Amino acid sequence: MTSVENGPPVAPPASYLVGDLVITASNPSEEAVIKQVLHWIGFWSESNKNAIVDDGLQSFNDVEMMSEGDIKAMARSLANRTAVNGRMFLGTRRTKYLKVFSHWIRDFYRT
Repeated sequence: MTSVENGPPVAPPASYLVGDLVITASNPSEEAVIKQVLHWIGFWSESNKNAIVDDGLQSFNDVEMMSEGDIKAMARSLANRTAVNGRMFLGTRRTKYLKVFSHWIRDFYRT
């Protein structure tokens, strides 16, 4: 059960979503905040961020529902794609950071 009394987490006012281009917004969308976190984790290309978001992390509720097994399955799924279809290897570090992100989101809603 989730509680949204405090609302979703809010990113800092400066977002580095496309390389070093600083995008500022007073009220960024959930997708923009998730892409910011993905950038911090190490997904620097826009196509990689879009692939992760499109694969199931479009909102904080999506992130909250992701289990460690779901993240492992997503990593396998992305690695098993063909190069034409956007093959991407997450690696151990980025996979662990995605797990930490999902735990942080669940903890945020819980508290």
